[in-house]
Amino acid sequence: MDFDAEIHRHEEAIEELQSRLGPQAKAVRQAVTEYGQLWVQQTVEKVVTIDNPERTETLGADGVKRIKRDLEAAIASIPGMVDTLLTEPLGDVEDSLRVVLGSAGTILVEHGYARTSPPGGGSEWGVSPSGTPIRYKFYLGQAMDAIRPALNRYRGTQGEISKEVTAIEAVKAQKTQAAAKHAWDEA
Repeated sequence: MDFDAEIHRHEEAIEELQSRLGPQAKAVRQAVTEYGQLWVQQTVEKVVTIDNPERTETLGADGVKRIKRDLEAAIASIPGMVDTLLTEPLGDVEDSLRVVLGSAGTILVEHGYARTSPPGGGSEWGVSPSGTPIRYKFYLGQAMDAIRPALNRYRGTQGEISKEVTAIEAVKAQKTQAAAKHAWDEA
């Protein structure tokens, strides 16, 4: 066996796989951004217009304008937030998504529509031990369903890279063993 050629083949495979990770990570960030923006928009609008119209009425037109202004700013900030939270290699996508969705909670808490609770509390909006940022605490099934295809592609590529690294380590061990055997036989 030509050990060096085999190692080189695995290294080339890793390079090709790594070239896929950047675009795949970008697709994950895009999916989190798109889902987050839509969800935050729909959640705040639903709470303000359907779930708690009495609170909306007490705020009046100026209060609703402030909510909409805060909502527009939150939605505009989500792409940058996602880029900051999900740097490569991608970390905890679920926790990052909870922070992004927490943008809605921040608005709703600030305007008196919701409150936060500590971990294990009953509110859908939770705070970290430091008190910020507000995170969405409930089940993320639908959100993860929207993100999972892109995330699975990314994680699959990471898994393939790991297999190639393991293969290189195995070939290097074989090469070392062969050299030791050769040295033994020649002595």
